[in-house]
Amino acid sequence: MQYFTECPLPLFYSGAPEMTDVVYESLSSWLDDGITNPTYGLYSPTNSTKGPAIGTYATSAINDVLLGRAPVSGWKGVVRDWRRRGGDAMRREFEQALEARAGA
Repeated sequence: MQYFTECPLPLFYSGAPEMTDVVYESLSSWLDDGITNPTYGLYSPTNSTKGPAIGTYATSAINDVLLGRAPVSGWKGVVRDWRRRGGDAMRREFEQALEARAGA
């Protein structure tokens, strides 16, 4: 967790220079595989109007579970509410935008 929550640290280990490569390879394996979010650069009217609010809703729900204020078993209800509040509409709009981009 240290490497996710702090600024980058130098990868040098006095007396064990081979550890630099070992740690680098380990940390590299944690990074994404180069697949980016396919919706970057696309427009969804619902995301523009409701995205921030339902994003906050989802983040709050995640934090509630992580901090023990809500049970994990309640997650299905959170997903259902997120979808009803605009998640399904955003998905549909982004899918349409992806299709339009592919056809262009």
